Amino acid sequence: MTHIQLDDFYENLRKRNEREWGNRRFEIAHHLGIQSHANFSDLLAELLQNAEDANARRFGLQILPEGLLVWNDGQPFEQKDVEAISGLLVSSKKEDAIGYFGIGFKAVLLITRTPCILSGEYRFWLREGIDPYPLESPAVMDGDSGPPQVPDQARQRATQYTVVWLPWREDEIGERFRQQMEGQSRSLAFFLLFLNRLESIEVDTMACWNVRRKKLSEVPPEPTELILS
Repeated sequence: MTHIQLDDFYENLRKRNEREWGNRRFEIAHHLGIQSHANFSDLLAELLQNAEDANARRFGLQILPEGLLVWNDGQPFEQKDVEAISGLLVSSKKEDAIGYFGIGFKAVLLITRTPCILSGEYRFWLREGIDPYPLESPAVMDGDSGPPQVPDQARQRATQYTVVWLPWREDEIGERFRQQMEGQSRSLAFFLLFLNRLESIEVDTMACWNVRRKKLSEVPPEPTELILS
């Protein structure tokens, strides 16, 4: 799509959301994202499953002072994926996939109000996790500070990967998330036991570590191997 076509595409999705869910759509998204997800582990599970559904082999996250940078090497977003992630009760997935009906991604609202997606030709952010706007859009409403700032690390990653940038909703959330992630390397290894395609999880909090699945040809046939670096 051209720049103008993308702007029209996002506007049509916002009109769809307003038509189908009215002014309560932000409240509904907030309920699904926060009250239906107990903790950060739920959020991590949703992000991992999204990567798995995109046929990713590698998944990474980096905790930055301004937010959480998440990336994977799966298939880039298509139009149907943008339509699903920007709505409620909309899906581009099979019925047995986690995140069906576009609800799973709303877990990002645990830590942000303005998630950003950079994937393929699509570069957009979601107001309160639902209404899409191009990243370079002006302020949405009078008094708004404009679209969220996307750090250079995210834009650089987006040249090769699908990137999800989640600026912290509140400053203290970042430190809470970092504290929970520290020491979780072995727990993350168990995620790989339940995923068919994902092979590697890379984490950068302040220490860096990686969890990867062993090749089936290796003996003994352990399902995962923990690499600390």
